[in-house]
Amino acid sequence: MQDYLNYFVNNQLPIVVGEFGDQHSDGNPDEDAIMATAQSLRAGYMGWSWSGNGSGVEYLDMVDGFDAGSLTTWGTRFLTGTNGISTTSKPATVYGVSGGNSGSTAPNGYPHCASSSSDPDPDPDGDGWGWENSRSCVVKGGSADA
Repeated sequence: MQDYLNYFVNNQLPIVVGEFGDQHSDGNPDEDAIMATAQSLRAGYMGWSWSGNGSGVEYLDMVDGFDAGSLTTWGTRFLTGTNGISTTSKPATVYGVSGGNSGSTAPNGYPHCASSSSDPDPDPDGDGWGWENSRSCVVKGGSADA
């Protein structure tokens, strides 16, 4: 697995490690090695699965009955354990979480929408994103401009 992932990283190819669990009837994956290797290579990964498995593979559920407040052992391991999602993840910079803004672009590099008399509300749905001059822009003070 390390050689395989290293090949992609070394050749600047995109890869996401997906759909693994902490156990399986078809063989026991080494989730610790998978998560540690992906983390060390800064490769994305997705564990299987949130909830709703049946036919004897319910052990792959991260939560009981789609209840985010009821983590299973696998869910606790994947989300909060060593190399887990909450311990390794950072919000994408496109969401502007890096701090305030005083210039003409949002913290994520997107241009701010310019309010004009012809378009006083570039963000009618209130999601923080607008459309101006045939391109996406961030509305100052909007949710995408945090």
